[in-house]
Amino acid sequence: MVVEIILYIVCFLIPLLFNYKFYGFNGSTFLLFIYFIGTLCALYVAFFTTMFDSDRLSIYAVTYHLVCLFLLLFPIVNFGNKLKGYRLDDATLKVFTFVIIFFSFMSLFLYLPDVIEVFKMGLSQARVAFYMGTLKAESDGLLEYLKLPGKGLSLVAPFFLFYYIVNYPEKKLLIYLLLISSMVDVLFTLTNAGRGGLIRWAFVMIYFYLTFKNEINSKLKKYITSSLTILGVAFFSIFMITTVGRFSDREHSILDYILSYAGQPYIYFSYQFFDFFDITSYGTRIFKIFSSDVDDTYYLDMVTGQLDYGTNTFSTLAGDFYKDLGFYFTFLLCLFHFILYLFVYKTNVFNRLKVFKITLFSIMLCIVLNGYFYYQYSSASDTKIFLLVLFFSLFIPVFEKTIVNMQKRN
Repeated sequence: MVVEIILYIVCFLIPLLFNYKFYGFNGSTFLLFIYFIGTLCALYVAFFTTMFDSDRLSIYAVTYHLVCLFLLLFPIVNFGNKLKGYRLDDATLKVFTFVIIFFSFMSLFLYLPDVIEVFKMGLSQARVAFYMGTLKAESDGLLEYLKLPGKGLSLVAPFFLFYYIVNYPEKKLLIYLLLISSMVDVLFTLTNAGRGGLIRWAFVMIYFYLTFKNEINSKLKKYITSSLTILGVAFFSIFMITTVGRFSDREHSILDYILSYAGQPYIYFSYQFFDFFDITSYGTRIFKIFSSDVDDTYYLDMVTGQLDYGTNTFSTLAGDFYKDLGFYFTFLLCLFHFILYLFVYKTNVFNRLKVFKITLFSIMLCIVLNGYFYYQYSSASDTKIFLLVLFFSLFIPVFEKTIVNMQKRN
């Protein structure tokens, strides 16, 4: 029914216009814009193509979905609007910048040999080998663990990159080092012959550029804008080449398939709403650090085996949580995220832990900004990385205090 899609459109259009009116087209507006554009695509593919059954849209599912997305998006939008006024003291900035660069470069050097092998093999052939499980030889456990800190800290690097661009534009070496540090995820996905890291990196860089653009000097702004434009054209060209190759000679037009990718998260959530109402795998699919037992996915496999549609589809990160946790625990997870934001960012308890706050925000931004299609950080290593980096950021004030004391003694 058209009412359900209209509800999606209205509920994203109103906050989008509100945020644009008061803050301009900043990072938070960009985030809302991505989710809003998807609603228009959903309207088209649901009612102007035969790709989906619009009768399956449920007002209950849509309402629940919107509530969960509000609980996930509001904290990021709200704090993102205040981000350009965020300040770190010099000692904290120096310590954490060094930590980011050191561990990120260590990860880059460890990933580089695998990336070289992928390009020697060829991306298409390497991708086939990846799906067959023959792309990589079994690697040393210690080296794998050494890659983790840099992979996590690189998620925080874009904020520090633009922080330096705005406040310390003369420190060009640190700016270049932070730019390179932000690309660990890009190299990681290239080791699997994937391009997801490029898209995630581009989205986050655009977000922070839009957040800080009014504070960047005009000469540097032109350089960044032209660089982002070149990257955008390159990414779009690669996307169109792969898309045409994948969807040509099929039942629907290539444009319909592209729009279906963008619109299906709002449609498939209704498809799965009643089928996955109960808990399926108790969080072990999306938070794999909890368990690796095969039996935990028994109920999930039983449910998916009885469905008349594929579950390897997009339904936003809330939909991924829902397929794993069911109705009640998905809502509680989203509510916990909202309450955590209020506790960390709206109380005075964490005022001294500025690095922890910006680290938590950067991680949640990556999850939500890149979570329009699905939850992209479900591997066991990603969960460990997030916990490791957050735990580490809590101790930055201790390192800072130690450095200050050493300077006083000298």
